[in-house]
Amino acid sequence: MAGPYTGIVQYGQWGATPTPTIALHVTGGEVGPPKSPINHREGVYAQDRMSGGMLEYSGRLDFIPFSENCGTLIEYAVRTAYTSPAMTGLAFEGGVGGLNGWLHTGCNIDTLELAQAVNDPLTASIGWQGTGGSRVAAPSPIAPGDGNPYEWFYSTFTFDVGTFDLQSIRLRLANGIRPGSSLDEKAATSKRKPEFLRVGSEQVSLALVMASELSSTSLDAMDDDAIDVDIDLVWVASNGARKLTITLSDFACAGIAMPFMSPDGDVAWNVELEGKRNNAGTLSIVEATV
Repeated sequence: MAGPYTGIVQYGQWGATPTPTIALHVTGGEVGPPKSPINHREGVYAQDRMSGGMLEYSGRLDFIPFSENCGTLIEYAVRTAYTSPAMTGLAFEGGVGGLNGWLHTGCNIDTLELAQAVNDPLTASIGWQGTGGSRVAAPSPIAPGDGNPYEWFYSTFTFDVGTFDLQSIRLRLANGIRPGSSLDEKAATSKRKPEFLRVGSEQVSLALVMASELSSTSLDAMDDDAIDVDIDLVWVASNGARKLTITLSDFACAGIAMPFMSPDGDVAWNVELEGKRNNAGTLSIVEATV
């Protein structure tokens, strides 16, 4: 196979570490060799001696969920414990079919973004940090399974303080994953690889675009001394056969902006919400049949 190439020959897949077994409907992101930060050891007389820093096996896959397996991957972004944070180890692979690919292993999901708008399907974006990886020569991409996108007209959204003609929603989750190592003896060819991953503070935020006037006390009273810190929301995305139920609790409103529009533009309210950190009740994602 000779280049230049187009995206039609690329692939992206995931699975339990160390072997990806499930293909995704990929629309964007990036994957490749580990990032290799350069350490500059500077001194007087304009001296600089360079060496490689700790390798970072990170990447991102943007995709359109269409099956139970996609929902399972999204569920893995939510940690199983908070006081002793634990996350499931995964493997991610991507590249050019028949030419080369890159495999990242021992990965934890660092970031998750779920988004949907009127007339658009549910989209997902997952970023990860891993502890190892390798080049894959002449990969044979896994065939994608059957299923349909989670379309906007199947979705439902409930807000504990009213309904506001929701136009779009974007959920962001960050787990604060950081690679780490030690001064212990290491094997040749692996000395710069991370030995473990640290799990940091879980941060969840929500961005909503609403077309109806805000008349809720919880959202209007932004200048009260005591704000509402128990706003609850439920977002159900579905393709008619499977569904993702995303339950959000213990949220507070951080901002409401009403952009000025052209005379024929639609007036909207941009609402920003933040969830309670490191709290098992803040975010729950459950994949199931309809």
